[in-house]
Amino acid sequence: MTLILTGFKNCGKSSVGRALAAAHGRHLLDTDDMIVKAHGDGDSAADVFLSVGKEAFRRMEADVVQAIEGAYGLVVATGGGAMMHPQNAAHLKNLGRVYYIKLDQQTLYKRMMSGNVMPAFIDKDDPEASFQNYHQERAARYEAVADHIIDGAGKTPADIADEIATLELENG
Repeated sequence: MTLILTGFKNCGKSSVGRALAAAHGRHLLDTDDMIVKAHGDGDSAADVFLSVGKEAFRRMEADVVQAIEGAYGLVVATGGGAMMHPQNAAHLKNLGRVYYIKLDQQTLYKRMMSGNVMPAFIDKDDPEASFQNYHQERAARYEAVADHIIDGAGKTPADIADEIATLELENG
């Protein structure tokens, strides 16, 4: 079974994906890393987003997601916006089981705002209100597509990876 990790920016999808892949001998595909590699410009998905703009970035993200085929036993760490596109969500759900790594709003906001660059989707004039809108829009979508919701509060990436592995054993 391929394991798909979803959730907000900075919730730990990539870190959990690395821990899960390493501990269980799986190959990790990180869609943000795939976008950076395909674009060839910038050091991060955020750099690419700023360089090409939201619409072009979402098209690139959809291309990367749709290119992931039915390889068994992968770990796929998605970008925060990947599941917002219905075709991406449907494709990923067909590939495997979707795990939403859920963190509380305050923790997510602190993590997003602690970086050197404010995320492009945050309104600089009213960051708290724009984050609230962002959170409200996405939380419901993540929950709707998830097969399992993992509470990440106070857990390390290895803890979350172990929880996912345990659920996988239980679900066969």
